[in-house]
Amino acid sequence: MQWDAIVAVVRELRLKARVKPRGSPPPPEWTTFLIVPVPGYVESSGCGPLPFREVEWIEIDPVRVTERGRLLAPAVENLAGELLSRLTALGLQAQGGEGAKVRVAAGEPNARPAS
Repeated sequence: MQWDAIVAVVRELRLKARVKPRGSPPPPEWTTFLIVPVPGYVESSGCGPLPFREVEWIEIDPVRVTERGRLLAPAVENLAGELLSRLTALGLQAQGGEGAKVRVAAGEPNARPAS
């Protein structure tokens, strides 16, 4: 699995994600802090550093919300199309719709909408 490339896409697009370690419950928090601190490891504010082999999935929220101040409503962008095209370019069979969370699972050569 190309976890480092997936992390790079999430960081470039400034999206929120969460990482689920194998054998642990799904993490409740979404974060924009997602890095590869050293080759072979992923880290987020919810877990880490975690070896790639222990990652069950990374779930990505394609909706980016940008605060614009107290008097203006936040800017909301749905980057699902861009995210899915980039995941496809990595060789992943990506699926998802407008606003659907995208989950990239280990051991599966595809991305699918999160349930």
